[in-house]
Amino acid sequence: MDPILPRYNCRHMRALLFTACLLASTSLLFSGSIKGVVVNAESGTPMAKVSVYLAGTGHQTLSGPSGEFALEQVPPGEYALVATAVGFGLIKQKLTVSNTEPLELQIILAPGTEIRTEVTVSAESISSRPELSQSEIHELKSVLLDDVFRAVQQLPAVVSQDDFASGFALQGSGFDRVGMLFDGIPVYSFLHTIEGQKDTGSASVLSAELLQGLDLVPGGTSAESGSASAGFVRLRSRAGNESRWRSLLSVSGSAIMGLSEGPLGNGSWIASARKSYIDWIVKRIEPDADLNFGFHDFFAKVVQRKGQKDSFGLSFLSGNTGEDNVLENLGFNTVDRGRFRSDLVHFNWDHAASDRVNLSTHLYWQAAESLNRNRDGRVLWSNNQRVSGARALVDWRMMSNLLVSTGLTIEDWSGSNFEDYYDYRARTWSTLSQFEARTSRQETFLQSTYSPVKALALTAGCNWSRLAAVEGFPGSPFLSVEFAPGRHRTSISYGETHQSPFLVQLFGQYGNRALTPERSRVLQAAWAYRLQDGIEVRASGYRKTRQEVPWRPEGQWRLIGNVITPPSSLPFQNALRDRSKGAELQIRRNAVNGLAGWIGYGWGQSLWSERESEWFPGNYDQRHTLSLFAQYRWTSQLDLSGKWRYATGLPVPAYVSRQGDDYFVDAFRNQVRLSDYSRLDVRAAKSFNRDRYRLTLFVEVLNLLNRDNVRFAGVGRDDVNVKTGRIRDLDHTQFPILPTAGLAIEF
Repeated sequence: MDPILPRYNCRHMRALLFTACLLASTSLLFSGSIKGVVVNAESGTPMAKVSVYLAGTGHQTLSGPSGEFALEQVPPGEYALVATAVGFGLIKQKLTVSNTEPLELQIILAPGTEIRTEVTVSAESISSRPELSQSEIHELKSVLLDDVFRAVQQLPAVVSQDDFASGFALQGSGFDRVGMLFDGIPVYSFLHTIEGQKDTGSASVLSAELLQGLDLVPGGTSAESGSASAGFVRLRSRAGNESRWRSLLSVSGSAIMGLSEGPLGNGSWIASARKSYIDWIVKRIEPDADLNFGFHDFFAKVVQRKGQKDSFGLSFLSGNTGEDNVLENLGFNTVDRGRFRSDLVHFNWDHAASDRVNLSTHLYWQAAESLNRNRDGRVLWSNNQRVSGARALVDWRMMSNLLVSTGLTIEDWSGSNFEDYYDYRARTWSTLSQFEARTSRQETFLQSTYSPVKALALTAGCNWSRLAAVEGFPGSPFLSVEFAPGRHRTSISYGETHQSPFLVQLFGQYGNRALTPERSRVLQAAWAYRLQDGIEVRASGYRKTRQEVPWRPEGQWRLIGNVITPPSSLPFQNALRDRSKGAELQIRRNAVNGLAGWIGYGWGQSLWSERESEWFPGNYDQRHTLSLFAQYRWTSQLDLSGKWRYATGLPVPAYVSRQGDDYFVDAFRNQVRLSDYSRLDVRAAKSFNRDRYRLTLFVEVLNLLNRDNVRFAGVGRDDVNVKTGRIRDLDHTQFPILPTAGLAIEF
């Protein structure tokens, strides 16, 4: 071997090593760094396992247990920094790296899929009302159906036992006693549904991706809205992104949705469209199903700012629902084609008159149209309602510890209803309802909150609401005291509410113009204690009475003596009374790192009485409820969650008895109960990050234990055998075990 070759190789290797060290030291000398912390937008808590990287480069890292992150040895220049975690919105921010000093950043991540460049952290309220965070709404809404009300149904405080319906009961009152306040205005149609038939489903017309926040406000705790006696749901839609254009394409187990948003002038725009393909799900549950059901909706919103004091907004929301029967030789009273449409146009102007006074003005128009036809094209059901309104709100902070709020609402109502029915025994058509009516509604409220010390808040107010077709202008006062020393939070409130009769109860076939508003009184108390590590214990209770509730005496099939008696033709009367009480205990952990969720137990009792008769279980007398929700973000790209709800059976709201699997007309009401309800759902989400887009895959299994749950389908006019009293088709099977998947692409 040539002795010169080894010496040459050694000299060559030493030269290469010297050059590499020189280049490395030069790179270190002329490179920069990016350091910071990632926090949650809702609580301000540091977030671990968040992926932070510079797009188009190899610089990436994960945030540590305290939310800290660092990107070292970054060459000077301009970059796009990206922060992402599954279940949270993307953060994209342009920045410039220099070699003089490191960049110090704070990244704030918000739940959902919204792309943000800045997020404001909100302070925690001392209110003890039932509430859901934005991240919990996204986890609970279901992959199968993007419905914000499905998240509310998981709360122990509400009554819900129907997989096909978005509605729920609250404190012994049904969903028709729960109002909706959307972006500051009352709305009267917020669901996809088919009216005028006994068995139907429903879903929210607004996707959770468009929602900024949701609060469930029980009756008697706020004067802000007086249109419903059981309370109201406050929903707030979000504005579009003011920094950059972005889009989202989402495919779920039942619908496809597209969303786009971006800057516009001194503000932003956002638009969304959704189309369902739910038919295959119905066929999976009931292979012999005879209905094709579907819906589509559209939402658009534009926000513009003028200076620092004025903001203008214009939004449009529209929903369409359709149902078609695929069977032949249908009966005269069977719906062959059903349609429902709702529209909302809303303009608002927010003006900051000073640092202490804020004014908000709203103009809106909303309409709902429903039409069902039979096999011959004959109209079986038609219902139309239009509302035009104006609403003005004022918030005045008279002192640093005194806030006064007031508002005025004026609405013009018009409505019509038609219902036709074929009597097979008489062989003739009979009109059950036909009217056209017009009236108006006025509402005003005054509410003040005074905090003499930091931990104490005294709130008092009154709402006056009036429907012109009904005599009187009743007031609904309330008073609450909230005390929050240290880790404790306690609230006590007493309030009264009123609700006017519906138009069909006033002007319909069984209408009664002498009806008065129903009255409700409720006493509530709540306590919460915050432990370490984000754990909180909550307990609450209420006692409520209702009087003068509109009710049709003898309005159902019943057994009188030994005679099977059909529904009477008596008009509505203020004949029903209600006594309800309940309590709730919940242990929850609000955390972005580790395990989060809650376990809650609810107990309730609701007793009704018609006139001065004996008390019987109310329609929503669900005695025991157990709710469990758990969520764990395994990595920055993998999220696991599950929810379980158990509830004792609701009464069958009819005069029935049960013999085996059959139901028969009986002399007593609400004495038979449905079987207990139990459902376990599990879900996983996996995201894949790319420089130009993020792909998230969802997998969900509904009713994992394949529990046989049933729901009340109703008792129609043709469902009773007048000779034997047997009732057909009274209960229906709900979701079996049902795996589903979805995906979302953000770009």
